Amino acid sequence: MATTTGILNNTANAALTNNQINVHNASTTHNYHHPTPSEHSLAPLAKLYRHCAPAAFLNSAERPDPPKCSPKTRGKLLGETKGFATAEGPTSSALWLTGSAGSGKTAISQTTAEELKKQGRVLGCHFFFRSSKDGKRSDGHCWVPNLVHEMVCVLPETRPYVEKIIRRRDSVFDQQPDGVLEELFLKPLKVTTGKRFIFRRTLKWILGKSSATSIFATQIPLLVVVDGLDECKSPEMQVHILRTIANAIPKLPIPIRFLIASRPETHIRAAINDLFGYIPLHRINLDEDQDIRKDLDEYYHDRFNALRRDHPSLRGQEAYQTWPSQEQIEALIAKSSTQFIFASTVMNYISHRGGNPFTRLDIVLGIKVTPQKDKPYLELDILYRIILLTVEEDERKIIFLILSFVYLAGKGDYPDLQLSASPEFLEKFLKLDVGDVPRFLNPLVSILSLPEAPSGIITMLHASFFDYLCDPDRSEDLTMKFDGAHEVVAWRVFDEGERLSWNLFESLSSANAKSDLLASKCVVLESFLLHASRATMSIDLGLALFALEQSIIQMICFRESELSSPNHQFWLVDRRSQINTLLVSKLGGQLAGHDSLFHVSPTWSTLQRHQQEMGNLIIEFIADEPKESTLANLICKLQSGLDNWSDFTKPRLSGKLGREACQSLVTALIQASPHTQLYRRDVLELLRKPDYIFSTFLTEADGKHAREILEFIREFRRQSLFEYKIRGARIDTGLIIHLDTIWARHIAGLEGTLRTS
Repeated sequence: MATTTGILNNTANAALTNNQINVHNASTTHNYHHPTPSEHSLAPLAKLYRHCAPAAFLNSAERPDPPKCSPKTRGKLLGETKGFATAEGPTSSALWLTGSAGSGKTAISQTTAEELKKQGRVLGCHFFFRSSKDGKRSDGHCWVPNLVHEMVCVLPETRPYVEKIIRRRDSVFDQQPDGVLEELFLKPLKVTTGKRFIFRRTLKWILGKSSATSIFATQIPLLVVVDGLDECKSPEMQVHILRTIANAIPKLPIPIRFLIASRPETHIRAAINDLFGYIPLHRINLDEDQDIRKDLDEYYHDRFNALRRDHPSLRGQEAYQTWPSQEQIEALIAKSSTQFIFASTVMNYISHRGGNPFTRLDIVLGIKVTPQKDKPYLELDILYRIILLTVEEDERKIIFLILSFVYLAGKGDYPDLQLSASPEFLEKFLKLDVGDVPRFLNPLVSILSLPEAPSGIITMLHASFFDYLCDPDRSEDLTMKFDGAHEVVAWRVFDEGERLSWNLFESLSSANAKSDLLASKCVVLESFLLHASRATMSIDLGLALFALEQSIIQMICFRESELSSPNHQFWLVDRRSQINTLLVSKLGGQLAGHDSLFHVSPTWSTLQRHQQEMGNLIIEFIADEPKESTLANLICKLQSGLDNWSDFTKPRLSGKLGREACQSLVTALIQASPHTQLYRRDVLELLRKPDYIFSTFLTEADGKHAREILEFIREFRRQSLFEYKIRGARIDTGLIIHLDTIWARHIAGLEGTLRTS
């Protein structure tokens, strides 16, 4: 089309040249008091531009260096996308280009669009981006105005109709994208293509059938690119855009090809399967690209050739022509994990003109330590951070717990646990509901792959993702810690110990010294101590360790004659010392002289003093934990340490606790009880005797405390239905129901007494 002049004279706000509309300060055009005819004709396009996202256009000035495919790479894929876009035929269709984060979707979309733009085959492009400066590139309401804006440039005959609709009703932009598409895109296309058909038929009559056929034998399809759909603001809008495209394709009067590029988010995949069932749809999954290693090899060689040619420290140095070695390039390809974003990021880092390329390559390969201020993976780290921050903080904690087990299972550091990275195993191990693992990990499907079957293995698409999570310098506040995983494992092992009753007396006796049961108990205890040492100390964990230490002390001091050999005694002493050291170090206390507790025969008073000091140490730790105030208050009221856990039903404690402490006593003990049978049975026995509790601690006329206790029993009963909430405690549901019944009966009796009196 020739350059248009005269239409936009006397205005500095816009120009229409060579099919390009350039609008400047468009937001002020509608404020003119006396618009000229040319300014009046511009106003509708200015309004249209005001609803566009200019940064989302192909080769926008706000995208100065868009990702593109490096020469000699992605040849097969580019041939497939361009073949789809240029395939002759009257039917419109769509292509879904998908792949994990950083797999090169935008580079392929950009390269395809640029090459076809030169042939006049591109109708419009919209490149979504979540972190745009003005937020418009992530606004799903802008993509249709962008498309219409480019349509009036590529098909100028549609412009008068677009202007007419906007001039008549500029509120058209207040609709959802599907309504705007219908009014400003589909209707102008239908009108103008109808006139084209009349002109074509007339031309056929004038020139003769053969000549006309040679000129208009086919209609050239035009390409519309919608890249980064998953970067649109909300999943709801992403699905709406897909629905808009699917509904528009059968109505299009000319062949248009839609190239839709996105990550394989579950809702996008489901929407495409649902909406494009009867529409021609092509699919390309970049994660299944068989040529990726060859392309990465080509990419690295190309970038290193440029580096040797252009970098100040390497330019003209013949000695460096064989650097890096093919082994080093292979190592980079392995670390890339089929992701071009990794390759691009590290090559930008290595090629930086202010650094030493040799040193930086060694840093990437892990040969040298990364300097503190260096950011070799900055672009990649930003990507990972964006993905993780899309998840709510509470769910992120569970995701990190699941990922920590996926990581530990992959490393194989704990073969005795037989950890597996399958959803089925993790749901059982973490006491989650069936389907919870895929549900929680779903926001991360762009960097990991979820198996189709529950027994399949979760695999990482980005090998560098765990490197990021485990490096505090890179992930900062999103660093993945493993203490939570070790605490979960510790309790799972502890449950196994309880299943074996932790009864080492009989197992260590001469009759059973060589039994498999003894070996199992020893392994369980050592495994529990290993994971407890790597977990963050909690009140429950401290109490369990303390209870185990007391059991071992009693074995050594009072049943020594039953041990089958001195080796067993030495083993027990070593475990006792290990527990003691662990408790003291975790609780931050100082207990002088207790390493030599068993070097001489201890007296009962020595053991009591040790028990008292350990109890006080735990009490001090609990006092610093405000979240555990109920349990802290209880233990502080016990005053004599923890040696009286099994004696709290004795009358002598009533004076120490006081009547008002009864309810907190019951509450706290039940809260602690799921983690050890050492005092769970005592708690349940106490609750069996409401009459005893009231006769010892409360008055019969006080029904308020009874109702509080009943409500807690019922809450405990509700919790027992969700076993994972109480760390796998095997609570006798029948007993809880029985307790509910007797406490309800007791309250009814109290209320009857009060009414009578």
